[in-house]
Amino acid sequence: MKKVLLGVFLAITLSSFTACQKSDNDAGNNSVETEDTTQVETNEDSDTANNSITNTQDEACTEAESELFPIIQQIYEIKTPDLALGDIPVDLTNLDAVKYNTGLTDVSKIKEIAVSEAMIGSQAYSLVLVQVNQAKDAESIANEMLQGIDQRKWICVEANDLQVVAQEDVIMLFMVSSQLEDVVTSKEIVEAFKEVRGGELDIELAK
Repeated sequence: MKKVLLGVFLAITLSSFTACQKSDNDAGNNSVETEDTTQVETNEDSDTANNSITNTQDEACTEAESELFPIIQQIYEIKTPDLALGDIPVDLTNLDAVKYNTGLTDVSKIKEIAVSEAMIGSQAYSLVLVQVNQAKDAESIANEMLQGIDQRKWICVEANDLQVVAQEDVIMLFMVSSQLEDVVTSKEIVEAFKEVRGGELDIELAK
């Protein structure tokens, strides 16, 4: 009887040991699969980062090919405002940005928009260049910009010195707070724009 019981005990022990080995092997295989999944996710993250870099480079190339940013730089070579300024292109598909910067609600006649603004929000300063597809539309669009732009789009400050001018297919909206008149005025920027564009303006509007 003892021999029988001993045999049963040995059989149960052997069976348990085999089950433990199988469990350990399965855990090891799961660990390998997890590592493989992690590697795939890491590769996907890397691809996303590369795409982000590519998109940034594409945007930079677009700005480099702009016809308007060189005009802004030429204006500042003639009249340099003593302000921290940032130049940005405006995405024509973002109608909120278009409205905020130009006062326009329709971009069907617009080719490009470039903006130069003070990087300090409490300084009301905005130079906006708009290139239209056809010069014949410049007058109507300039009037829309004059009437549509929000001169109080900043916090607690207002750009109460405003002019909109145009020469051929390029319109310039410039507005600044009169509190900055010791630094820059709309008259000075308009004169600089006029010089850059050959000394003549087709449209001159003020508010």
